[in-house]
Amino acid sequence: MIDFGWILSPAAQYGALALTLIACLALFISAKFELHSTRRLAETTRDAAAADIEKLLSQLSNLKEDLESLSPAAPPTQGLNLNRRLRALRMHRRGEAAATIAAALRVPPHEVELLLKLQRIFQSTPSILP
Repeated sequence: MIDFGWILSPAAQYGALALTLIACLALFISAKFELHSTRRLAETTRDAAAADIEKLLSQLSNLKEDLESLSPAAPPTQGLNLNRRLRALRMHRRGEAAATIAAALRVPPHEVELLLKLQRIFQSTPSILP
């Protein structure tokens, strides 16, 4: 039979207590090192994020300055309604240039040019209606 009487001796109990305390101390020191490395990584990441945010803010401020330096866009016009189309075609038949028509009707020149091109296309194609 095995004698377990040594477990009850004070030297064995103090030895087990000392080993347990040493193991706890080792775990505590290991946790401190891990916490320190995690904190250092978090600080590095935070500094990198702060630098990126600062860079984005400066880019945003540059974009705002560029946007403010641009001239405001002209308000949209109604374009060529039926009345203006008829006036533009009459002026064109009288021999006026597209730029003159656009200035007189206060519409963009490309709209007048488009209207005149469409008019030429419709005049050159034969009508399919009787």
